[in-house]
Amino acid sequence: MPRAEVATAFEVPLLLVRADGDGGELLESLEALVETGVARVEPGMGFHTASTERRPARMRSVPPPPMLAPQSLLVRIVRTPHVAVALGKRPGAGSAFSERVGVGRARNSDVVLRHASVSKFHAWFARDEENTYFVTDASSRNGTWRNGTPLTGGQGVRVSNGDLLRFGDVEATFCDALTLWEALHA
Repeated sequence: MPRAEVATAFEVPLLLVRADGDGGELLESLEALVETGVARVEPGMGFHTASTERRPARMRSVPPPPMLAPQSLLVRIVRTPHVAVALGKRPGAGSAFSERVGVGRARNSDVVLRHASVSKFHAWFARDEENTYFVTDASSRNGTWRNGTPLTGGQGVRVSNGDLLRFGDVEATFCDALTLWEALHA
């Protein structure tokens, strides 16, 4: 897809979810959402690299730079496969909590993260009148983190392009579609 089409096709930011390398339930649940705008992100023509390193379950996230350069994002994608999820309401969600995009393990979440460390209703995204996005932890059991800092339940925190988020043990990067496009074409 050409750069200009990407800019108009994606009106909402993306959540690049780090896929578990062992083909686990998280990856399966994310790939099951392909028809709702979810796509596996792999650089190049069929090129796929996965790290064989195993992270400890409670490893703290490493803060990314304030603005994630496309080259830095590409390095992150090359090390471990990611799945791109558009931050929007799931089809058929109805009007309940229409101002929020829910993240959780439950199948009726807008962003479904089927992982044991993710609560059924873990967190949510919202945006204000200036199109600024915020993430809020829903008092989840294993917490939500932004750039290595834990969030306080119920307190919305602004998220910016390149922020590294963690829902329980599931890591994700908040970015816009053009940054992802630039990274894949760097």
